[in-house]
Amino acid sequence: MIQKLKREDGLGLVELIIYMALTLVILSAVGGVVISMITVQNQVMGSANAAEQAQLISRSINSGVRNSTAVQLQAVNTTDQILRVRTASAANTAVWSCQAWYFSAADKALRMKTAATAIATPSQSDLTGWTLLASGVSPVQGQTIFLQNGVKLSIIFSEKVANETPIIIRTSVSQRGGVRISAPCF
Repeated sequence: MIQKLKREDGLGLVELIIYMALTLVILSAVGGVVISMITVQNQVMGSANAAEQAQLISRSINSGVRNSTAVQLQAVNTTDQILRVRTASAANTAVWSCQAWYFSAADKALRMKTAATAIATPSQSDLTGWTLLASGVSPVQGQTIFLQNGVKLSIIFSEKVANETPIIIRTSVSQRGGVRISAPCF
């Protein structure tokens, strides 16, 4: 009789260790790619959100100034500024209101308030009642964020979110003209 050779079934210990090491290398590479993609996605989303927020601030101020009958820019101290306007709503029948934007250099924040009556210059504690539009806002190149030249208002600021590159907004707006009435806003 011819005897059959014994066949070894299954994996040996050395083979199992090699397969596990290869699997670990592949999973590490895939994991590194996934982590890198998530990091890049978070950076892109942060930059996009900062840009969108900065554009919304710009549109808010542009709309308020463009629809206003009067604009007042005031330096509160050496770094803070308040911009006040008397503006009409965009409805069919104009509703007049007072709007103000306050830049606080200490907080690096831009806040807004709308009221039917005059808006006083707020103290630090009063700012909690104002709507926070953005934090991480700072002047570009040591300037102020609001610059007024006659009826033209320039808005220049940068907004930084986390460790991202700051988003810089530069825009200007002028009043549409017509009657210049500031009462009862200032």
